Amino acid sequence: MGNISMLDMEIIQETLEDGADLLEEMMEMFDEAYAEEAESLQQAADQGDGGKLSEIAHKLKGECASLGFIALSEKYKAIEIKGKNNDLSGIESLFLDLDDVYEQTISEVQKLL
Repeated sequence: MGNISMLDMEIIQETLEDGADLLEEMMEMFDEAYAEEAESLQQAADQGDGGKLSEIAHKLKGECASLGFIALSEKYKAIEIKGKNNDLSGIESLFLDLDDVYEQTISEVQKLL
């Protein structure tokens, strides 16, 4: 993953200033949405629908960035680009990477709570 850090601590700190409960609540909402969206991404990939894949990944890229989840945002960006180019080669590998980064992100945030 190079030198991309998992979290944008500036954004995380701003959220924590409003209380750890807020960050925890945001994490729970994101966690619920992640499972649904992962399924939607997989369906789009299975159907060879690069446009839909790109659309979902773009939305999630922005959500992750706004939460301070930099590494996840970068993974969604890579999926978005693949979808835009209608190049689904290696997409399963990207999904596995995404799951790994997701788990690491959750772990890092929970350390802050």
